[in-house]
Amino acid sequence: MSGDDFTGFFEDRKAALLGRISAEMGKAMGEEPAAAETAVSLDDADDTDDL
Repeated sequence: MSGDDFTGFFEDRKAALLGRISAEMGKAMGEEPAAAETAVSLDDADDTDDL
């Protein structure tokens, strides 16, 4: 990485910070939260219209 690579600097910094957070929490950190993949819509769980 050259000294003028602004975007590269922040991408490297992001990766380093996520690595440290992951190590401290003992959990893998990714780009997207895992909860977003398994989120259930409240509308799907709402059965009050069925009454």
